[in-house]
Amino acid sequence: MTVNSKKSRDLAPAVTRAISILETLAQAKKPLTLGELVAYLDLPKSSVFGICSSLVRGSLLDRGDTGAYSIGLRIVDFANSRLEQSNLTGEFMRFWDTHPYFLRDAAVLSERLERDVVYLACRNSSRPLGVAFKVGMRLPAAVTATGKAMLSTLSNREIDELYQGKGSLSDLTSQSVKSLTSLHKQLTQIRKQGYAIDDGETREGMCSFGAPVFARGRNVAVAGVALSFFRADLDEANRNQAIATLKELAATLSEKAVSLNSPRSS
Repeated sequence: MTVNSKKSRDLAPAVTRAISILETLAQAKKPLTLGELVAYLDLPKSSVFGICSSLVRGSLLDRGDTGAYSIGLRIVDFANSRLEQSNLTGEFMRFWDTHPYFLRDAAVLSERLERDVVYLACRNSSRPLGVAFKVGMRLPAAVTATGKAMLSTLSNREIDELYQGKGSLSDLTSQSVKSLTSLHKQLTQIRKQGYAIDDGETREGMCSFGAPVFARGRNVAVAGVALSFFRADLDEANRNQAIATLKELAATLSEKAVSLNSPRSS
């Protein structure tokens, strides 16, 4: 057996399969039957059934009257514990108590999970942006302001590895970045200016500015923050004030970021 094969060996295949089941159900728009899970995962039916049964007993999955599986409430408890362990969410909300800027506009805090961002804290706009942010919401990192801000702290090699084998990066809107080449170009600009822009890539007509949050002694972002606006409402003064406020928020959170883990990548 070679060294590489040893490294790639899965020491806990049942755990890996359980994670795949949970991820599949989390991304599904509805509960899935055993047959649908087997088809999605291309795994033996007996294995999927056994793992699902164990997850149901642990309240990590629910099984409805029709036999379909969905994410269990205990997952919510784990998520809440995860947020409580992070001092960033509280600091994020407190920042706006002392900074009366952009109170009508959306603000979000997220962390990166592989090629996606997951929102940890949100303050939605009082105006209909066409998208309602919520805790736990997951979007492609390549098109969001927080995602691109965090991705910009990775090296080009790490970006290539992260998106290896990925075709079109996203099609949320016609403006969404489509290719790895275009993403690299954006990330180069973000590194120069210190902030990211999502100009209609997540939602048509919405413009967001994002900045990375670092933990002490780390040069890879552990989180990202963003402000979102109607593009039509942004003049040069508002834009400059938004970027300055965002950088101040990111710096404030970076001083407090001691409990989040390093971002995960594929």
